[in-house]
Amino acid sequence: MKPNIAEIKKMIAAATPGPWKWTRKNFEETNSEGGYDVYDLMHWESESLPRNGIAILTAFNDKRGIPIVSAFSPQDARIIEEAPKTISDLCDFAEKQTKEIDAMQKVIKEADEEIERRDAEIDRLRKALIRERDEAMAWDGIGTVNRINEVLESGEALRRDTQQ
Repeated sequence: MKPNIAEIKKMIAAATPGPWKWTRKNFEETNSEGGYDVYDLMHWESESLPRNGIAILTAFNDKRGIPIVSAFSPQDARIIEEAPKTISDLCDFAEKQTKEIDAMQKVIKEADEEIERRDAEIDRLRKALIRERDEAMAWDGIGTVNRINEVLESGEALRRDTQQ
């Protein structure tokens, strides 16, 4: 499936800016639910002390010991929720594009090889015509030479046309 790049960019723009890092919290402190925060997924605006950051997610156990993960904004929750599908779609799309690029490169390589073969044939024929012209000058006179020169000139025009 082709990913919706515009939608992905909107999700990224609406979410808390990255990078996000998991930060282990102190197990001695209880949270407002009476449980213990285990980790926070944070965007640290400053790594130096005192650190300043925005919490994206917090993971903790409630009073009954049940693990809870809590997002702090719907935009961050959405980008986290969509991440597996988005990454999968992007991988599928990249894989498809890679196959298409490989196929195009093969066609280009074959076309280049064909151009080389044709150029070699044109060079061979040009050299043969030059030999014929030189022999005709020695034996036949200027009329044949003029006809051969016309053929050589049209061949050069053809080569210029095919190289464009």
